[in-house]
Amino acid sequence: MQGAIVAEPASSAARAADFAVLAPYLSGLSPEQADIVGLMPIGSVNERLLAALPPQGDASAGKLIAGLFLCDPFLGGRRLFARLAAAGVRGIVNLPTTNLIPPGPYRQVLNAAGIDPGAELAALREAREAGLQVMATVASFDQAARAAEAGIRSLLFHPGSPTGEAALDLRLVEGVLASVGRIRAMPGAPRIALYRHPGFGERIAPACALVDDVVDWALPPPRAGARPLSAEAV
Repeated sequence: MQGAIVAEPASSAARAADFAVLAPYLSGLSPEQADIVGLMPIGSVNERLLAALPPQGDASAGKLIAGLFLCDPFLGGRRLFARLAAAGVRGIVNLPTTNLIPPGPYRQVLNAAGIDPGAELAALREAREAGLQVMATVASFDQAARAAEAGIRSLLFHPGSPTGEAALDLRLVEGVLASVGRIRAMPGAPRIALYRHPGFGERIAPACALVDDVVDWALPPPRAGARPLSAEAV
C-alpha cells in the first residue's frame, strides 16, 4: 500500500494515499529539517494533532494514522487514545520517537526523565487496548525485534538521515536492506512500511521493493523567506 506523511487530513496527498500519517508538527519543515528538529520531543505535538483532526464523523479519519509524542506527560495515555478512537482515527504511530535520537548526553537526559523507547512501546500497547491500530517507528533490526516482542505487528521503518554523499548514502541503504531482510525473516514477521526519505532519491528503491508499504513525505515545502526554525516554533 501507499502511505503519505501529511500535515492536513484534507490535503490531496492524504486523499490519494491508502493511509496517511498525520503529523502537523512537521508543518513548515523540509525532510532534512525534520530529521533534526522534527524528531525531537518538543513543542505541543499532540495538541497540534488533535487540532488538525477532521470533524467527527468525517470518513477521511478512517485512513489516518496519528503521529504522536507518546511520552507527553500532559496530553497522552488513555484519555488521548479514547479521543482519537471517538474521532474515528484508524491508528497511531510513535512519531516523533526517541528511537531516532543517537546515544549521547541528550538521550541520557531523556532516559532519566522516562522518555525512552520502552515507555513508547508501553503506550502503544495501551493504545491497542483502547481499540486503535498501532505502528511502531523503528530504525534498526534490534528496535524492530523489541517492538515485535511487545506484540506490535506493524512497523514504520525510518532509513536514517541521508548525508548527501553518494558512497555514504549507499552504505546507509545497504544497512536498511540488511535490517529489512532480517525483519522479514523473523517468525511471524510484522508488516513493514518504509519511509521513502526523498533525500536518498532512487538509491532507496531496492529497499522499497522488499517491504509491504511505502510512505512518502507529502508536506508542502517551507515558504520562501520563512524565519529560522527554533524549538518554540516547533
